[in-house]
Amino acid sequence: SGLGRALLGEGKSSDAEPMLRDALAIQSRRLGADDENLASTINGLTQLLQSTGRAEEADSLRAWRDSAATRPSTRPVD
Repeated sequence: SGLGRALLGEGKSSDAEPMLRDALAIQSRRLGADDENLASTINGLTQLLQSTGRAEEADSLRAWRDSAATRPSTRPVD
């Protein structure tokens, strides 16, 4: 996610998108919906989608994030 966000910051959307999507897939499997890293990745990807004219896809991703955040965490308690 860090590299994807760095590439996004440099205006390299086409390079950043696959990295952000891969990070999102991994993080959504391993982290809870309330995790800061997952939120950062979603925010980066929605920013990219908005800036490339894909507002509907960005809105869908935000809706998924919001619905996931309201579900109880499935992460194991240490």
